[in-house]
Amino acid sequence: RISTACSRSIVRISRMRASGISIGYHNHWWEFESSLDGVLAYDLFTGHLDPTVVLEIDTYWATVGGRDPARVAAELGSRVQILHLKDGPADGFKSPMTAVGDGVLDFPAITASGASARWHVVELDACATDMFDAIEKSYRFLVGQGLSRGRI
Repeated sequence: RISTACSRSIVRISRMRASGISIGYHNHWWEFESSLDGVLAYDLFTGHLDPTVVLEIDTYWATVGGRDPARVAAELGSRVQILHLKDGPADGFKSPMTAVGDGVLDFPAITASGASARWHVVELDACATDMFDAIEKSYRFLVGQGLSRGRI
């Protein structure tokens, strides 16, 4: 029964791709906290995904889940088309997020490992400061450090 469902999904993905539609997946922390027979749920899941499914790594949630997002990006290589850049203390939900560059994540390593990413997306779920100030500061950090494209 599972193989029938997978076959149907592959046919649907092929039809969508033929129509110019991409399908993507964005992680959260729980995929990195759960495992089956010693294999992380995220690794098990991505290992069974159609290789044309675009992966967006949420760097903050990967960190909260216990994984190094730079290593995740390196392992997945060209499948990573989007890096979701967030920063903060990465202590779960206890503390609000900060502007990118003001927290604990290593963005030079993350962006280098995720060099295949076509997009860098900054999103702060709950911010320690004014959200718009944090977005501007994140942009200035990423572009100013040469980690992302843009104009300052």
